[in-house]
Amino acid sequence: PELVCLYSDGSLYFDPGQPEARQIILDGMLEIVDNYDIDGLHMDDYFYPGPEFSDAETFARYGAGFSDVGDFRRDAVTQFVTELYQSVKARKPNVRVGISPFGIWANRSENPLGSDTVGSQSYYDHYADSYGWVKAGIVDYIAPQLYWPTGNREGEYAELLRWWCEAVSGTDVDLYIGLAAYRLLEAEPGSPWYGTAEIESQLSQLSASDASGFLLFRAGSVR
Repeated sequence: PELVCLYSDGSLYFDPGQPEARQIILDGMLEIVDNYDIDGLHMDDYFYPGPEFSDAETFARYGAGFSDVGDFRRDAVTQFVTELYQSVKARKPNVRVGISPFGIWANRSENPLGSDTVGSQSYYDHYADSYGWVKAGIVDYIAPQLYWPTGNREGEYAELLRWWCEAVSGTDVDLYIGLAAYRLLEAEPGSPWYGTAEIESQLSQLSASDASGFLLFRAGSVR
């Protein structure tokens, strides 16, 4: 109980700033690696649920050297990703480690390295420095969730595809684009997702890019 925080959505979250909490999650993932013949270990975009996280005591206890709680949280998450990657490789070097983060790392209006978008930002809202993980080489692949249609102001697909291709350029990290198959099931006439034109366009843009492939969210939608 002392390792979790109750968030405003009514859920309990392990506190990533606490080393013991990170170790519990790491141990669970390494149990899979140690006991099963797997090709890879894939992690979804579960980091901090939002800025209003009740971790003041954690920051006071472990945040020496950090003047900003956001920097402390990002460092905690990056520590976990680093420990996961190094631990997996020490056990089974051929097991691939990848993460599927929120599609927008940061908006250019708040960070000059960011994309020309205006939506939520994993760097500031989830404290997940996905761009930093790529540059540090602590993932084998990155699979950003680009669940917006082409031309959407919040997270424009073509812009994000370009940005992520540029992010992995010069690294050994593979880029797989997460595509929103589920949106086709929800679409009604007038929606850019109605029919197949948008998903076909996204696949065509992806095929012409430097991305290594794509994932569809989710299997149930495909069925």
